[in-house]
Amino acid sequence: MERIILPHAQEKNIEEYVERRISFTTEYAQLNIFDTTKIAKNVTYQYDKPSILSMVSGKKVIWKNTHESYEFVPGETLIIPSSQKLTFDFPDASIENPTQCLTFSIDPDKLLETVRSFSQNTILGKKYCWDNNNIPIHLNYNEKVQNLIRGLVQIFTEEHPSKEMFAELALKDLILRLLQSNARIFLLESNKILGEENRLTSIVKYIQEHLTGNITVDILADKACMSKSNFFKCFKNTFGITPLEYILSERIKLSKKMLEQSNLSLDRIAHDTGFSNAAYLIRQFKKHEQTTPGEYRNTFR
Repeated sequence: MERIILPHAQEKNIEEYVERRISFTTEYAQLNIFDTTKIAKNVTYQYDKPSILSMVSGKKVIWKNTHESYEFVPGETLIIPSSQKLTFDFPDASIENPTQCLTFSIDPDKLLETVRSFSQNTILGKKYCWDNNNIPIHLNYNEKVQNLIRGLVQIFTEEHPSKEMFAELALKDLILRLLQSNARIFLLESNKILGEENRLTSIVKYIQEHLTGNITVDILADKACMSKSNFFKCFKNTFGITPLEYILSERIKLSKKMLEQSNLSLDRIAHDTGFSNAAYLIRQFKKHEQTTPGEYRNTFR
């Protein structure tokens, strides 16, 4: 997403301010666009409502606690529960190249309504919610999520007689997409909580443990004790992608880890991540990551 140019009226006395903000409000949400223009550390924010953060340009460092932190970069998304306080560093911000971040603060009742609808139409049930562990959820780049965020920004920042209706529908789409992305994490981390009550838990675990093998929808449906058509529908409703798309995304994720941490050949990595050959790995990697495996590996050297 390209950086959004804030109105000049917001730039008055810029030397005196670390951050500029412009806000757009609808009935169920508020969009805040932040430009941070100076390097800063230990900047604390209080999020009173459930929020969605998306980086546009620059980089933030988010502190989990006094010892652990992680980088938050363009294309990534953060799901924040209500009543959360987060601490950020802005290591690269400048007037010439501001660090820009979007925040959608969402009406809790509207969020709950969407979460309930999602839970009723998936196999997750009542134990799943927006913030199961009451901690922020950090999601990597997802093209569909980013497209929805771009569309929402356009709706919020334009004047249109049907703006409220469009904003409500687009916000619901974004929440559902994030719920589907978060559901994958939830199932992986909640095996002990859900146990045998949730068939998708064991399916996700099976996929993780058999990425190098031949995994088919028939095999997964059989293990879930469901017909192929019902399993396919249930999986896609829950995760927003098909079983084969999920398997491919997990193989790409594993190959990225191996590229970062080893000097293994592409042939070996392809074999160890379930790709038929190096050429197929390269083709799929470039399609999903917009770069080649070799170029990706070089960024860690």
